[in-house]
Amino acid sequence: MIITPRDVVLINALCGPVRMLSGEQIYCGCPGFETNTPSRRRATLRRLALLIERRLLVRHRMSVRPALWPTEPMACWPPGGEECDFNELASRLAKRWQEAPISTTVYRATKRAVNLFGGVLRERPAPGYQASHDLGLSAVYLHYLVKRPDEVKLWRGEDELPRKRSLSGGRKRPDAVLSEGNRIVRAIEFGAAYPAERLREFHDDCAGQNPPLAYEIW
Repeated sequence: MIITPRDVVLINALCGPVRMLSGEQIYCGCPGFETNTPSRRRATLRRLALLIERRLLVRHRMSVRPALWPTEPMACWPPGGEECDFNELASRLAKRWQEAPISTTVYRATKRAVNLFGGVLRERPAPGYQASHDLGLSAVYLHYLVKRPDEVKLWRGEDELPRKRSLSGGRKRPDAVLSEGNRIVRAIEFGAAYPAERLREFHDDCAGQNPPLAYEIW
């Protein structure tokens, strides 16, 4: 089996930047795998099956919330800029998090893939809320991959960051960052049903850096 450039894009994404991708995300948003006809979808499924056969991908069925396809951040903050209304932002985030979970096929990288391509070996994904959140972040990564190809090269997922709790000892690490070498230039967070207090804490963590760190909440 010859590994094609589109295979490399998919496997590299799953080895580091994101924890998983749904079948829908691969069909609709992963370069080279996008399908718009039944015959092309069958061809993509056959290709994914081959990657599974070669022990590069593994497939699961999980109960997750329907995929979101964000096209722009819900909130952005540049250093020195005005803070957003965290109560209003929390309300907007909660409204898009109300659909019931559905059975969904997801794909992850295997230990063999990580050994061959480099990256982070991950355990089986946590079900429910965490899996839904991880797929939301995957959608943001796909947006960067297609719309911001220069910036996506700087993307580092949460599992690729140092094992401290956050950038400055707060509640959690960002979901992802953009970094130039060892210098982080932007924090990226996928907002689930976060309370205003958690959003405020994330802001304070970024604003408290020296120098302050820009962020996006999607």
